[in-house]
Amino acid sequence: MGLALALSFLLCFCLHGLSSGSPYFTSLFTLGDSYIDAGNFVIMAPPAVPVWHDRPPYGMTFFGRPTGRLSDGRVTVDFIAEQFGLPLLRASLLNRSDNVSRGINFAVGGATAIDVDFYERSKLVQFKLINNSLNVQLDWFEELRPTICNKTVGMW
Repeated sequence: MGLALALSFLLCFCLHGLSSGSPYFTSLFTLGDSYIDAGNFVIMAPPAVPVWHDRPPYGMTFFGRPTGRLSDGRVTVDFIAEQFGLPLLRASLLNRSDNVSRGINFAVGGATAIDVDFYERSKLVQFKLINNSLNVQLDWFEELRPTICNKTVGMW
């Protein structure tokens, strides 16, 4: 509850700045789980894992077709990007060689905050997990960072 309240406050604070006319943000890079996944789970799921959100009714209310998002249209981060005048983020696993200077989505449905080997070592799960934890997503971002940042321009 506290985290949700803090994130809501942060979002309201950021959105308040939009009325000034000059953009606060020029790009958006996201990490997370199914609440903001733009299609990475569909790409990385092994054949044995059933994937249902790559067919209707997923995506039907906004895109008119399935996009890999776990909703019938946009996910939370799509609304945030739109509010900041940024393009909708695409899944990072689609093609990292594309221009990602305006942002990309690293989130994967079912991602965990703790590395999956912890769950497997502790025998907390009866099946093999997809390795898509927050650390994995951070590694993906670190791999991409040199292409979007240089030493003369800071990250912030």
